[in-house]
Amino acid sequence: MKAKKRNPFVAFLLSILCIGLGQIYNGQFKKGVIFYSVELLILLSLSILGLSFYGLIVFIVICLAWFLLVAADSVFTAIKIKQVKLKKFNRWYVYLIIFLISEAIFLVGKPIFWQVKRYSMPAGSMEDTLLIGDHLLVNKLSYGIHNPFTNKILIPIGKPQRGDVTVFIFPQDPSKEYIKRVIGLPGDKVQIIDKKVYINGELYETPQAHYAASPIIPAPKSSKDSARDNFGPRVVPPDAYFVLGDNRDKSYDSRFWGFVPVDLMRGKALYIYFSLDQKDSRVRWDRIGLTIN
Repeated sequence: MKAKKRNPFVAFLLSILCIGLGQIYNGQFKKGVIFYSVELLILLSLSILGLSFYGLIVFIVICLAWFLLVAADSVFTAIKIKQVKLKKFNRWYVYLIIFLISEAIFLVGKPIFWQVKRYSMPAGSMEDTLLIGDHLLVNKLSYGIHNPFTNKILIPIGKPQRGDVTVFIFPQDPSKEYIKRVIGLPGDKVQIIDKKVYINGELYETPQAHYAASPIIPAPKSSKDSARDNFGPRVVPPDAYFVLGDNRDKSYDSRFWGFVPVDLMRGKALYIYFSLDQKDSRVRWDRIGLTIN
């Protein structure tokens, strides 16, 4: 094939579409493959390291720096080389095929590469642990990799633990996601007597539990809130969990609608990345970066 000049703008544009593609455009196929492989390793490390909030910030900065470095390399190489002897892979349809393959790899590996998702608190059922206006990062790999079509866990990684603050699909409405604290595990006998929680006959106290109403006077048997203060005893089914909100008197949870199947568990809440007081539109700086316990 003929030798031709390389256009720096095209090299930059291809680098944006796919890491390493700009190098391939410049005739550096091996270099482009190496750069793309490094990108996959960087993304995979996010799943393995289990980063803290500030560790994640550093990780994002590293990803951006790597992207800019690769893009700059493709541009400066295109400027530096006067002409490059074109090879069989220097065809527009080859670039398109490489781009589509990279997108397919990203799509298949997305549940692994991107283990965190965003979630915002719309209500006060988890006060004072989580406030309305808190924005959370949730580890989607806490309990396994899900089939996106059936919600079944394809590859189990871990199991929800007692005390986890977890996001899950609401069993009665799959279009909604709730966030609560795991209290009862599969096989546990759960009972609530005058707002006190008993697991397998023993008192279980959650330090984060908050009561908006009096914790002493139970609701009457005829009250719609009777399950709020007195529940069970009920045995948690296999592969299911009993969850409660930390704001016990203002939470719509397992006391009212039952247990959460493990397949509906989306992940464990990690930390607060942003918080906005919606009453006066004030950023709550002191809550940003807090680990959720």
